[in-house]
Amino acid sequence: MATSSLLYATLLLVLISLIATSGAPVDDVCSQTKDPALCLRDFSMSEPGIRTQTIEDLSGTVVRKAKLEASQMGHYFHDSTSKPGDLDNQCENLYNDAVAALYAADEAVKGRRYEEVKTRAGYVRSNVDRCEALFGGKSPVHPWSPDIVVYTEALIVIVNMLDK
Repeated sequence: MATSSLLYATLLLVLISLIATSGAPVDDVCSQTKDPALCLRDFSMSEPGIRTQTIEDLSGTVVRKAKLEASQMGHYFHDSTSKPGDLDNQCENLYNDAVAALYAADEAVKGRRYEEVKTRAGYVRSNVDRCEALFGGKSPVHPWSPDIVVYTEALIVIVNMLDK
Protein backbone atom coordinates (compact mmCIF):
# COMPACT_ATOMS: atom_id res chain seq x y z
CA MET A 1 0.00 0.00 0.00
CA ALA A 2 2.79 2.43 0.92
CA THR A 3 4.60 1.56 -2.31
CA SER A 4 1.58 2.38 -4.46
CA SER A 5 1.05 5.67 -2.58
CA LEU A 6 4.67 6.58 -3.18
CA LEU A 7 4.28 5.70 -6.87
CA TYR A 8 1.17 7.89 -7.20
CA ALA A 9 2.88 10.76 -5.38
CA THR A 10 5.89 10.48 -7.68
CA LEU A 11 3.69 10.41 -10.78
CA LEU A 12 1.77 13.42 -9.52
CA LEU A 13 4.99 15.39 -8.99
CA VAL A 14 6.24 14.48 -12.46
CA LEU A 15 2.92 15.53 -14.00
CA ILE A 16 2.93 18.84 -12.13
CA SER A 17 6.50 19.58 -13.22
CA LEU A 18 5.62 18.81 -16.84
CA ILE A 19 2.65 21.14 -16.72
CA ALA A 20 4.65 23.89 -15.01
CA THR A 21 7.49 23.68 -17.53
CA SER A 22 6.63 25.44 -20.74
CA GLY A 23 8.04 24.10 -23.97
CA ALA A 24 10.47 25.89 -26.18
CA PRO A 25 8.90 28.61 -28.35
CA VAL A 26 9.59 26.50 -31.44
CA ASP A 27 7.39 23.75 -29.97
CA ASP A 28 4.59 26.23 -29.32
CA VAL A 29 4.87 27.66 -32.82
CA CYS A 30 5.11 24.36 -34.68
CA SER A 31 2.19 22.87 -32.76
CA GLN A 32 -0.03 25.55 -34.34
CA THR A 33 0.97 24.83 -37.95
CA LYS A 34 -0.86 22.39 -40.19
CA ASP A 35 2.11 20.00 -40.13
CA PRO A 36 3.80 20.21 -36.71
CA ALA A 37 6.07 17.24 -37.41
CA LEU A 38 7.43 18.80 -40.62
CA CYS A 39 7.86 22.13 -38.86
CA LEU A 40 9.85 20.63 -36.00
CA ARG A 41 11.90 18.46 -38.35
CA ASP A 42 12.79 21.38 -40.62
CA PHE A 43 13.94 23.53 -37.72
CA SER A 44 15.60 20.82 -35.65
CA MET A 45 17.67 19.44 -38.52
CA SER A 46 19.10 22.75 -39.65
CA GLU A 47 19.11 24.93 -36.54
CA PRO A 48 20.99 23.30 -33.64
CA GLY A 49 20.16 26.08 -31.15
CA ILE A 50 16.53 26.44 -32.17
CA ARG A 51 15.14 25.19 -28.85
CA THR A 52 16.82 28.01 -26.95
CA GLN A 53 15.66 30.82 -29.25
CA THR A 54 13.19 33.37 -28.00
CA ILE A 55 10.05 34.00 -30.02
CA GLU A 56 11.63 37.20 -31.36
CA ASP A 57 14.77 35.35 -32.47
CA LEU A 58 12.63 32.61 -33.96
CA SER A 59 10.86 35.13 -36.20
CA GLY A 60 14.20 36.05 -37.76
CA THR A 61 15.14 32.40 -38.20
CA VAL A 62 11.84 31.60 -39.89
CA VAL A 63 12.13 34.51 -42.32
CA ARG A 64 15.77 33.66 -43.10
CA LYS A 65 14.93 30.01 -43.81
CA ALA A 66 11.92 30.94 -45.95
CA LYS A 67 14.05 33.42 -47.96
CA LEU A 68 16.71 30.77 -48.50
CA GLU A 69 14.19 28.17 -49.69
CA ALA A 70 12.35 30.59 -51.98
CA SER A 71 15.64 31.88 -53.38
CA GLN A 72 16.87 28.35 -54.11
CA MET A 73 13.63 27.52 -55.87
CA GLY A 74 13.85 30.68 -57.94
CA HIS A 75 17.42 29.75 -58.89
CA TYR A 76 16.28 26.27 -59.86
CA PHE A 77 13.82 27.72 -62.36
CA HIS A 78 16.34 30.32 -63.53
CA ASP A 79 18.94 27.63 -64.20
CA SER A 80 16.50 25.56 -66.24
CA THR A 81 16.26 26.08 -69.97
CA SER A 82 13.28 28.37 -69.59
CA LYS A 83 12.17 30.92 -72.10
CA PRO A 84 10.12 34.04 -71.33
CA GLY A 85 6.49 33.10 -70.77
CA ASP A 86 6.98 29.39 -70.20
CA LEU A 87 6.08 27.69 -66.92
CA ASP A 88 9.62 27.68 -65.53
CA ASN A 89 9.97 31.39 -66.22
CA GLN A 90 6.60 32.11 -64.60
CA CYS A 91 7.59 30.14 -61.49
CA GLU A 92 10.96 31.87 -61.36
CA ASN A 93 9.14 35.21 -61.27
CA LEU A 94 6.72 33.97 -58.60
CA TYR A 95 9.59 32.83 -56.37
CA ASN A 96 11.58 36.02 -56.96
CA ASP A 97 8.49 37.98 -55.89
CA ALA A 98 8.19 35.71 -52.85
CA VAL A 99 11.78 36.48 -51.85
CA ALA A 100 11.08 40.22 -52.15
CA ALA A 101 7.95 39.78 -50.01
CA LEU A 102 9.99 37.94 -47.38
CA TYR A 103 12.54 40.76 -47.22
CA ALA A 104 9.63 43.15 -46.70
CA ALA A 105 8.15 40.81 -44.07
CA ASP A 106 11.47 40.80 -42.22
CA GLU A 107 11.44 44.60 -42.07
CA ALA A 108 7.78 44.56 -41.01
CA VAL A 109 8.57 42.17 -38.14
CA LYS A 110 11.33 44.48 -36.96
CA GLY A 111 8.92 47.41 -37.19
CA ARG A 112 6.19 45.47 -35.36
CA ARG A 113 3.86 45.85 -38.33
CA TYR A 114 2.30 42.47 -37.77
CA GLU A 115 -0.67 42.77 -40.14
CA GLU A 116 1.78 43.55 -42.93
CA VAL A 117 3.80 40.46 -42.01
CA LYS A 118 0.67 38.30 -42.28
CA THR A 119 -0.15 39.84 -45.66
CA ARG A 120 3.39 39.22 -46.94
CA ALA A 121 3.39 35.63 -45.64
CA GLY A 122 0.05 35.04 -47.35
CA TYR A 123 1.46 36.42 -50.58
CA VAL A 124 4.43 34.05 -50.41
CA ARG A 125 2.11 31.11 -49.80
CA SER A 126 -0.07 32.21 -52.72
CA ASN A 127 2.95 32.35 -55.03
CA VAL A 128 4.02 28.85 -54.01
CA ASP A 129 0.49 27.59 -54.68
CA ARG A 130 0.35 29.40 -58.04
CA CYS A 131 3.60 27.83 -59.19
CA GLU A 132 2.36 24.40 -58.16
CA ALA A 133 -0.92 25.00 -60.02
CA LEU A 134 0.96 25.88 -63.21
CA PHE A 135 2.40 22.36 -63.16
CA GLY A 136 -0.83 20.67 -62.11
CA GLY A 137 0.33 20.33 -58.51
CA LYS A 138 3.66 18.68 -59.33
CA SER A 139 6.20 21.38 -60.07
CA PRO A 140 9.87 20.37 -60.28
CA VAL A 141 10.33 21.85 -56.79
CA HIS A 142 7.19 20.22 -55.37
CA PRO A 143 9.09 18.13 -52.77
CA TRP A 144 10.33 21.36 -51.16
CA SER A 145 7.15 23.44 -51.44
CA PRO A 146 5.76 22.20 -48.09
CA ASP A 147 8.83 23.65 -46.36
CA ILE A 148 8.03 27.18 -47.49
CA VAL A 149 4.38 26.65 -46.62
CA VAL A 150 5.26 25.58 -43.07
CA TYR A 151 7.63 28.55 -42.71
CA THR A 152 4.90 30.99 -43.73
CA GLU A 153 2.47 29.32 -41.33
CA ALA A 154 5.07 29.50 -38.55
CA LEU A 155 5.68 33.17 -39.29
CA ILE A 156 1.97 33.95 -38.97
CA VAL A 157 1.81 32.03 -35.67
CA ILE A 158 4.84 33.95 -34.40
CA VAL A 159 3.45 37.38 -35.23
CA ASN A 160 0.15 36.41 -33.61
CA MET A 161 2.14 35.57 -30.46
CA LEU A 162 4.13 38.80 -30.65
CA ASP A 163 0.97 40.84 -31.21
CA LYS A 164 -0.58 39.84 -27.89
